[in-house]
Amino acid sequence: MTAIPVLISLKSNAHRDEATEDETMSMLTSGSLEVDDAKAVIRYEESIDESQPPQQVELVVENETVTMNRGGAYSTQMVFRLGCRYEGQYRTPYGDMDLALYCTRLGYDLGEDGGDLELSYQLDINGRFAAMHDMELHLFRQGDEDEPEG
Repeated sequence: MTAIPVLISLKSNAHRDEATEDETMSMLTSGSLEVDDAKAVIRYEESIDESQPPQQVELVVENETVTMNRGGAYSTQMVFRLGCRYEGQYRTPYGDMDLALYCTRLGYDLGEDGGDLELSYQLDINGRFAAMHDMELHLFRQGDEDEPEG
């Protein structure tokens, strides 16, 4: 698979309860997309804590499942499969936490020109409800390989 440079628009929303305002985040970044008939891999960098270097994020879309691998000081692996629960660890500089997620929506349409990935899930941290999350990624192919040299 060849890595295609893409511009990534990421929007996420965390809804905790009726009394708390939703926590929203939008980000525009560049990354890469590798895609074939069976699998897609999206890679980009993200900053959670400005005092830490950017973290590498990799999303693997395969067999109706999305696996998110996040490296760096705040590392984790999350597996999203519609109607399934996943349990794992969230590692931070301040200590590790147990996490569990239950995927309630999963959709994607990815190709050589970019595409879309949408997820909704319930997140529990250390056995307690944390929030309902919605995440949308829109990918746009960058550049044109057939540009004339000059």
